[in-house]
Parts: sequence; structure tokens; C-alpha cells
Amino acid sequence: MDAEGRASRSVRFGRRSGVVAVSIMVAAATVAVVSNVVRASGAKCPSWDYTDTPSLGAIGVFNGVGVTGCNAWAVGYTSQTTSTLIEHWNGSAWQVQASPTPSGAVQTQLAGAAASSASNAWAVGYYYNGSVDQTLIENWNGTSWQIQPSPNATGLAGGAVNNALWAITATSATNAWAVGNYYSFTARRYQALIEHWDGTSWQIQPSANVGTLPDYLTGVAASSATNAWAVGRAFDGTLDQTVIEHWNGTSWQVQSSPDVASVDNELDAVSAVSSTTAWAVGRISPTSSGKNAQTLIERWNGTAWKIQSSPDPGTDDFLSGVAAVSATRAWAIGTDTPHSLVESWNGSSWKVVPSASPGGGGGTQLLGVAAASPSSVWSVGWYETNSPGPQPFIAHCC
Repeated sequence: MDAEGRASRSVRFGRRSGVVAVSIMVAAATVAVVSNVVRASGAKCPSWDYTDTPSLGAIGVFNGVGVTGCNAWAVGYTSQTTSTLIEHWNGSAWQVQASPTPSGAVQTQLAGAAASSASNAWAVGYYYNGSVDQTLIENWNGTSWQIQPSPNATGLAGGAVNNALWAITATSATNAWAVGNYYSFTARRYQALIEHWDGTSWQIQPSANVGTLPDYLTGVAASSATNAWAVGRAFDGTLDQTVIEHWNGTSWQVQSSPDVASVDNELDAVSAVSSTTAWAVGRISPTSSGKNAQTLIERWNGTAWKIQSSPDPGTDDFLSGVAAVSATRAWAIGTDTPHSLVESWNGSSWKVVPSASPGGGGGTQLLGVAAASPSSVWSVGWYETNSPGPQPFIAHCC
């Protein structure tokens, strides 16, 4: 199962394939991207309607999005494997932003984004230097994107090992968290990686790895400096099981999280509204019902995490992102293979809402979502109609 790749993330780190394994080693194409945009009607995003905007034939994928006010940033990669991809929404149009690539990078990928203000946004991922993967963190200071020094876990005798960051959250200019994983030669397995920004520098923080087998963190969210959540999965020797860690202002601690029995369980993303409301989403697979995968949604009620009933409209469904703005308004996004999947929480239940799938049978996958308010929600991913490869995809509710 860990040999599979995931469309948005590095095969090197054993992420799972959602719809199709999209390699960043595809043919070169222009990076002057004008993204396809989906505009949703209604004040509270009852549906997601598609409007085609030319993409100029660019090949690439958006993995994450960060939103604050009228500003949004979508991040990912292009088919030019040494090129990061960042686009900015200024309230009226998307424009490609100049984004740096680390010196000596052979491959580069941005996987997650977050913003705390119009002059403070972050993008995280990794770059391959020809030997190992290393963490990559970039910051928007209101004028330009700049690479920030980011630490990497090391192996025996301080040797370089694979490191990657998959998600980031920021509550202010002096508080941000990034999560991912690294390979430990000492433990001979992949382990969770958590890094913190204190306004001056990024530092690796102790994380509570689960058991003695591989575990990964792929989602992180915070509602304050003393309330943050990180989610992912851990292999127990037979099956993948959910992992949830909580930051209480002092340390990260593993929290009890439910699993559907006798199947693989995985959490990919998390969103936190307050100390009493948080959501985590992902998938379970395989199942005895003949489905390849089914959606998984868990809710924190201030006391415990509980599995919530969630729709499964197709035969291979999974959720990759979640964004909540209150206890009664949240969105989860992913794929109802080969179509996009959007589900909405109205305070009492999760319901599928119409969403655009410009890729048709070629596939459309939503990978990241962020919300600034109940009437401003963005989701990003990719779609593919024909060769030569996937194109960046943005869905918008405003």
C-alpha cells in the first residue's frame, strides 16, 4: 500500500493514489498560467458552477490554498520540475506570482498554503536535491515570495535523510505550524515531522510518534496559539489507522481517534474553529461493500473525536481537504472518481453539493480548500481531459 503514489504528493513518501498518479516528470510546458476558475452562486455556497478560463495549455497541479479577506494564494507545481507554482487572487483576478526555487533543486513541489493577513502568507513542500528530499518553506511578506530557512531531521551521525512538509497553518505573524514526515535511520521508518514559526525562525518540535511502525502527518490547523491539531495515519503492522495529535500550548500529545474496524483508515486534513469544534477528513479503504474507498469525517466536540456520517455518492470516494468557519458551516472536498466531490455541513448533517468536473472521464480532483467567510470559499486541484497531462484547477464561491 505504501508503494502507491498520490496525485498531489511525492511517491517517495508513500502517499496513496487518489485518482491517477500524476508525475512531476512530465513534458515541459509554459508556466504563464491563467487558471480555470469555478464560480459558485449563492451566499453560502449551495453549488459550485463552472466557468472556463483559458489555461494556456499549462501542465501542473495545485495542492493547497490559503485565504484571508479578499486575498487568496494557490500553490503547487508545474511540469517544469524545478519550478514552484504560486498564483494570487487580488479580489478580481488570478495572477502568477514569482516564486523562488532552491539552488540545486532537481524537483520541487509546494504542497500546502496558509495566510494570516494580506502581508503574511506561507507555502510549504519539499525539493529534491539529487540525493534526498529537503523541506521547503516560502513566505509572502506583502511584496514578494522569499525562501525561509527550514530545518530538516537528520539520520545517523547527522547524515541527510528524506524530509517533506505537506501542510501549514498560521494564526498570526508570530505563530505558524507545518507538518510532514521524515525517514529515521535509527527507527528504520518514516516518522512525523512538526515545525513551528515563532516570528523569528522555524524550529523542529517534538512530536508524539505512534508505535514502532511508520506514521505520517498530512494536515494541520490551529484556532489559537494554544490550540492546534495535526492529523495523518500510522501503520500498525496490518492496517493504516488514523492519527490525531493536539498542541495544548506546551506540547504535542496523541489523541484518541476512532477507526472503522478491519479496513485502512487515513486522515488527510483538519480544520479548527475553536477549542470545542474541529473537523478531520480522509478515507477508509478497502471495504466489503465493493467500493475502492469511502469518505471519512471525524468531529471534535470539545471532549472526544467521533466519526460522522458522510455521503459516498460513487464507488471510489475520498476527501482531501476541509474548511470550517463556524460550528454550523464547513466544507469538505475531494474526489468521487473521476469527478470532483464537495460536501457541505449545515450544522446538522453533511450533504453533497453540485461541483464542476471539467476533466470529465479524464478526471477532476480537488486537493485543498480554505474559507475566509461563509460566502468566500476556495478549492484547488487539477483536471485532465486529454494528453499531455493535468491542468491546474480552482473552484471559487463568492
